[in-house]
Amino acid sequence: MRRTFTLLTIALAVFAAAAQGQEAPRLDGADLLVDLAKYAGHQVIIKNVSVWGADNDGALGRAGGVTLKITTTGIDPETFRYMLKNCASSSDSCNVRLLLATPTGDKRAGWPLLAGVKIIE
Repeated sequence: MRRTFTLLTIALAVFAAAAQGQEAPRLDGADLLVDLAKYAGHQVIIKNVSVWGADNDGALGRAGGVTLKITTTGIDPETFRYMLKNCASSSDSCNVRLLLATPTGDKRAGWPLLAGVKIIE
């Protein structure tokens, strides 16, 4: 069954985590891919992401041996601006230490889709 997450779903997940005072789990790409259904719709922090290919539709990232698709749904405007200016081609990849994101639970070309993305460190 295909899941569709809207900005409202992402906002509710952010609000719920903040209200409970919980910090998002810190994962690498392999953990996220293996347990994608577990983390769908919940904020996570992805460690050590190399970001490239930023364009109007988002960007690609790689962490822990897994390629990730960063969507523009709910993306932080400053994060998106940074990616467009600095991470546009494969030769312009950006290393991001911590990336806050909400996995949608869906995949595109086998890559987990991330929404609500924000560089936090």
